[in-house]
Amino acid sequence: MKSKTLKASVMAGLVGLSCMNAANAQLEGIEEPKSGWNSFYFAGYKMKGADVGFDTDGDLDIIPIGKNRERMATNYFIPLKYEIRDVAADGKVTVKKIDVDSLTSESKPTAKPDKILVKGKTEGDATFELYYEVSRGNVLVGGRILEKGSLANPKFAITIVMPAVYAKAPDDEKAFKKRIEDDFLQVKLMDGKKAKVEADEEFDITSAEFAGAGLSEVEFMIDELGAREFTLTASPGSKITAANKQGSPFYNGLNFTWEADPAADASKARLAIGVK
Repeated sequence: MKSKTLKASVMAGLVGLSCMNAANAQLEGIEEPKSGWNSFYFAGYKMKGADVGFDTDGDLDIIPIGKNRERMATNYFIPLKYEIRDVAADGKVTVKKIDVDSLTSESKPTAKPDKILVKGKTEGDATFELYYEVSRGNVLVGGRILEKGSLANPKFAITIVMPAVYAKAPDDEKAFKKRIEDDFLQVKLMDGKKAKVEADEEFDITSAEFAGAGLSEVEFMIDELGAREFTLTASPGSKITAANKQGSPFYNGLNFTWEADPAADASKARLAIGVK
């Protein structure tokens, strides 16, 4: 992953390096220093608790805002990736590399996004659309396959990787317990039922209690991530699946995957990102 700016005050010093990276991509970067974004990003939107950037290589970053009201360091970023997956007859899944040089959009680089559509292709010549839009203070993302090219059975997905923020063992166990006492993870299953765990609980998110047939919403709060509340919501016709290290607290890292139902209209399915 490219190194990205941590604070607006250091962006100017990274312009030269960012231009080198952006030069290899078809999408141009934002060139408005006062916007708080630099040329690593094609589009960006600022919320109260986080910024969400669409970078010039077609990836996404949720950038938490710390308690000091400044962007947190890159190791606290929550990366999202648009993925084109080819499913073979035997069920084996291969993620196809996106050709960043093929990415195009009729939109211009912007720090004030509305609805953005980006088109591109993968190895194997599959073509796709990526969506990034702002609605009611949330960022909505999605995408779909346009032509499968030489791929056998391509599917579109978005992966979300929650960082392991407390990887280092605390020096003061009592103080650590106090610090994380309000941290939580809550999920809503497709049937409307909810399940919730506190930060120090060991659990398996793939169990029937949590995963069921998929999730329609995930909400979590972690003190180390600025004590912000993050929400991921799947629109009708889509769902979220999840995985973690079994028997491990959720702050040690979680992986989520969003996909549209094959029977639904993928052009309308979205994953909504909310932070407060």
